[in-house]
Amino acid sequence: MDWSSASHFIIVSAVLTGTSVIGLIALTYFILYHEIYERNLRFTLHNIATSFNTLLFLMGVSLVFIYSTNILRYYMDPGSLSRKVTVLCQDLFISTFEICYCIFSFKRTSPVVELEAPLLVVQMGRVVRVVPFLFYLQVIPAVIELAIVNTGAVGYEKSLQLIEYILAAIAAVIVVTLDTVLLTTFIRFLRKTKQDENIKVDERFLIIVKYGVFVAGCAFTAVGFYSAFAITIKEGFLVTFLSLMSLIFWGLLAMKCSLFYEDVRRGILNQSNLERVLGKKELQEIKESSQKRLVSVRIEKGSLALSPSRISHNNRSAVSLANG
Repeated sequence: MDWSSASHFIIVSAVLTGTSVIGLIALTYFILYHEIYERNLRFTLHNIATSFNTLLFLMGVSLVFIYSTNILRYYMDPGSLSRKVTVLCQDLFISTFEICYCIFSFKRTSPVVELEAPLLVVQMGRVVRVVPFLFYLQVIPAVIELAIVNTGAVGYEKSLQLIEYILAAIAAVIVVTLDTVLLTTFIRFLRKTKQDENIKVDERFLIIVKYGVFVAGCAFTAVGFYSAFAITIKEGFLVTFLSLMSLIFWGLLAMKCSLFYEDVRRGILNQSNLERVLGKKELQEIKESSQKRLVSVRIEKGSLALSPSRISHNNRSAVSLANG
């Protein structure tokens, strides 16, 4: 690669790194402020690190490392140990991104798929369980190359490259199959809702379908561009593939935000309906009563946690004095 094309590739990678960092900051802010603080939830690991939040965060972190290692490896000697370590890290984070994408897509879209094909959800769940093992196999060639780099072995590059392409092809088949199933299901779902106006569709399902079509389309296209890169070794295909990975992350983040605001809208609507039925004053009294009951339960749990049966023998006298 000449310097001109390399510089363009580095610039694109730098821009993608920046957008990924911004995405991580936006995700963190959204979780901490909107999902936790505004809902008056406690800042606990259980509330913050939900499965969807964790998967999306790992995808963002993976993108940052994928793009930044892309920049680093162009400043390293092709045969150096540091470059091989960098390539290994990049393969590891690409596999992590793919795994998180598959699991996230399955978990988020399975309610819609279950409406159309309940048995298919079971089969997809079985495949998703083995996805981490299959996808991390892609790292093996880089590990082998790193292990034998100082042994003096020659002529192994083509064999490792072939293994890498085969493992990447297996991962690509899984992603393409998943995306094909999702796209087909989404299209059938949308067609059914348009044909029968009497069908009342949950707005959350429509949000999942809308963003699901976009994300699955990006993933499907990304596999095509990566395949083109593997065949032609043209950096333009790789740049497009990496850019589509970023679009996938932002699409899933947008889906998450849209679902959250739909829940907020429903909450406001439900409260408005309750106020109309019960009256604003009575509803407020019910809320205050429930809040007091919740506080009472928490205090009671705290008392149980400090009960003599749970305290060591040496501390029982101190607790008795405090209670007296």
